Amino acid sequence: MDPIFKLGYSNVKVNENYLQSPNLTEIALLIHKLTKNQEECDNIQVPFACESTKLYRNLMGYGFFVVFVLSIVGNCLNLFIYNSDQIRFYIAIRMLCTKLLMNTLMMVLLVPQALRIMQYWEPGSRVDRWYWKLWPYQAYCLNVFGFCAMWLTVLMTAECYIHVFFPSQSKTICTKRNVSKGYLAIAIVGMLLSLIYPFNRKIHFYNKCELLIVKIRISETFWMRLYEKIHTVANLFLAIVIPLTLLVFMTASIVWKLIIRGAESGIAQRFSAEKRCVTRITLITTLLQYKVSKINMQVCHRLLN
Repeated sequence: MDPIFKLGYSNVKVNENYLQSPNLTEIALLIHKLTKNQEECDNIQVPFACESTKLYRNLMGYGFFVVFVLSIVGNCLNLFIYNSDQIRFYIAIRMLCTKLLMNTLMMVLLVPQALRIMQYWEPGSRVDRWYWKLWPYQAYCLNVFGFCAMWLTVLMTAECYIHVFFPSQSKTICTKRNVSKGYLAIAIVGMLLSLIYPFNRKIHFYNKCELLIVKIRISETFWMRLYEKIHTVANLFLAIVIPLTLLVFMTASIVWKLIIRGAESGIAQRFSAEKRCVTRITLITTLLQYKVSKINMQVCHRLLN
């Protein structure tokens, strides 16, 4: 046999032996695994991906701090005006001051979220992990303050409604003691209704494709799923439907009584200038609260469907 032919034949035999060796199978499996991992990394859905867009970062990050500064300055000015000698003794004004404090606390609690969106700290850092660990408690406080602010608006409107339609009984109904009882009832219901966030919102971290993935998980047990459904329905009615219905009914009644029928009955002239000012402030606050809450109703409607 020709030496060159022998050399080529021997190489072919070596390659055939190599192809049949277990090493090639391991390499093929490794390549397949790497390819599959790369496909998973390419198709991975990173939570909160919209937060990485420039528009979202500008609106919810830098834009938030513009609104934050304006709200703090505006709330401080309103508190200064509402505590003047002319109107500070009205119960509605005191409830409005309490609502302003609630709104201020809500804005302060949203500062860490805005800083995270602005990427003030690195994703996956120690600060980022602490943020997500405390996130259920942040959501709890935000929902409690929002619930209380909503029902404080209802109380303000109810106080105005009683003065307009039941002026002879208003002094016995609208007392500091009854207002304090209303505060306590609203706070208790709000805290109980929001317990689901620290109770059934667990934060899990895992690394994948050199990314720290954050998962907010809920329990899949029967009782917890039932609790979630009860919470959704209760939150829809207690935080949105019932207060909004009361606000619309009482506001429409007050407007009808004071504006439409006011010229005929002369009831508007019975109020002092300070009381008319307080009534206007209450109606404006009610309309703004109704406008904001319509968005929440649409969100809950989508969740239930």
